[in-house]
Amino acid sequence: MLEKKIKIPSENTLGIDLYAVKIDKYSKPFKFPKGKEYPIIMKIDKTSTAYKHGLRPGHILISLNGNSLYRKDIATVQCDFYFEKRNEPLLEIVYK
Repeated sequence: MLEKKIKIPSENTLGIDLYAVKIDKYSKPFKFPKGKEYPIIMKIDKTSTAYKHGLRPGHILISLNGNSLYRKDIATVQCDFYFEKRNEPLLEIVYK
C-alpha cells in the first residue's frame, strides 16, 4: 500500500482513536509485536477533518510533521500529537 500525506490545521479536532503498544515498567523494552510497530487508527469521527481528508479505521500512521512514529508507545504518540498541535499551524500526517 502506498503512503499518503495529508495536512490538517492544528486547531481542528482530529476525532481519532489510536491503538499503539503500551509500555510500562513491567514491559520488556523495545518488544513490539509484529505488525504493531506503528500506531493504528481504531475509530474515527465521520464528521472530523481527518475523515474528510481520507483517514479511516485500519490506517497506519507513519509520521507526524516529519517525525517517525515507528516503535513509539501510545503515551509518546499522544504527547507528540499534543506538542505538534500546540506548536505548529498544520499537522502533516503520513499514513498507509
